Amino acid sequence: TGLLLPIAVVANTTHLYALFNDFVEPPFVLKFSLPTTNNASPVSKTYLAPSADAFSFFTAVAVDCTHLYVLDNGTGGVALGAVEVYPLASLTGNSSGSPLAATRTVTGNSTLLNRPSGLAVDGTAIYVANRLGNNVLIFDLAATDNAAPIRQIAGTSTALNGPACIAVDATKISVLNALSSRVTTYALGASGNVAPATTVGSSSLTSGAFFVAVDATHLYIGGVRRGQIGNQGGEPAGDRTGSHRESRPRARVPRLSLGW
Repeated sequence: TGLLLPIAVVANTTHLYALFNDFVEPPFVLKFSLPTTNNASPVSKTYLAPSADAFSFFTAVAVDCTHLYVLDNGTGGVALGAVEVYPLASLTGNSSGSPLAATRTVTGNSTLLNRPSGLAVDGTAIYVANRLGNNVLIFDLAATDNAAPIRQIAGTSTALNGPACIAVDATKISVLNALSSRVTTYALGASGNVAPATTVGSSSLTSGAFFVAVDATHLYIGGVRRGQIGNQGGEPAGDRTGSHRESRPRARVPRLSLGW
């Protein structure tokens, strides 16, 4: 399969995409046809070229039916973050010496990106968990260059505390806060200094969590605690957030009902 410590794994209805960024070679994506089982070989291995002003580390990935969205958190680079967008039709394989360039990049001072770490998309927008900015940034799905967010969730009433991962469904935005180990949820169209609709988590249940996902009926929270790592489950069509790497994964995924 070629799968060895991927940074993130996402899927749409036809393919699974695994993102790798280990500094040994340029970042790349392995593409698998769905359904895939057992020791299946990838359809392609495509190396990616980060943009010139956000040359650092890819940390999250999202996908829809036409594009792959990759989050660069700006660590070690000049910029403070970027969203790189690649057409799925171009993920056909290449050499490390000829990496695929993004067709558009969202980066610059007007974007307000500040070491972002979580990414999701739906049919209209790009959602970013902007960790050091302590806010959630929402961009138009077609945003490019130094585009300002169309809205943001920010302020003392939001209960955001180091937003690290984000998931969206048809009605809600769910944000995992790294510094509080809580998931705060907001209406999909929320904006400004809005209080969360719900807050989920406790020191015993979600301490050490670092990703969140949702499906039609449940919220999934996973992460490292007591030597264990959670594995993402039940990711919906609208949520394309990434997972993180760990050498010896063991499942720890609290599953909570969405009947709030």
